[in-house]
Amino acid sequence: MTDDAPPGLPGEDEARRFADLLPDYLSGALPPADAAWVVAHVARHPASAQEVRWLRQMRAELRDEAAREPLQAGLEQLRARMRQAPSGAAAAQTAVRPADPGRVPGAEAGPAPAVAPRARPSRTRAGWALWFAQPAGALATLVIVAQAGWIAWRDTHPPADLAWRGAGVEALQEAPPPATVRIALRLRAGAQAETLPALLAGHPGHRLVLEAPGRWVLEVPAADAVAALQAARAHPAVLQAEAP
Repeated sequence: MTDDAPPGLPGEDEARRFADLLPDYLSGALPPADAAWVVAHVARHPASAQEVRWLRQMRAELRDEAAREPLQAGLEQLRARMRQAPSGAAAAQTAVRPADPGRVPGAEAGPAPAVAPRARPSRTRAGWALWFAQPAGALATLVIVAQAGWIAWRDTHPPADLAWRGAGVEALQEAPPPATVRIALRLRAGAQAETLPALLAGHPGHRLVLEAPGRWVLEVPAADAVAALQAARAHPAVLQAEAP
């Protein structure tokens, strides 16, 4: 297969690499070298830039929608259903037995054929000794005893990982993302966008966003806004850097 593509569209290998790097690029986890490649790719291909903008917008909308959901009401409904659900033993007793595969549909059930009860083999002391002397029998007995002991212990020691059932909605909600400051960047004439990822070096939480040709936005946590703004203004490719 060839890597040729019409003008304005990335080749097959380049598109594959962009797709592989995009998730980490959006989360700000790319190394500077890979981030520089993505920035250059987005600057060359408008379709890729539009995809990045769409994914960022979709993530922001989903985050806002999740924040508006009444999680407390849903959690109370889930707890009510769990309290009303029958236990495992009750569910097993009320389970419907499967139909007899040999029974003809619509035929009346006749009396069950008489079956002679099977004689239960007696377990004398010598018989039990022979049973435990067999590896398979001894192993089966140990497994049954271990399971019974575990079930009895579990009834008096609820698992620690089920403590979330009594937790409040605040403990189950994801921590809100930190406040973000957007620094608008305008490049100098003839400046190369490939040099901008140097602003991300050593800052995993910083991200570069291409909003329009020649217009970039540096997204940083609010705590880093002052230092990031100074670094952006000192960058040789940046003509102007402004923060709200």
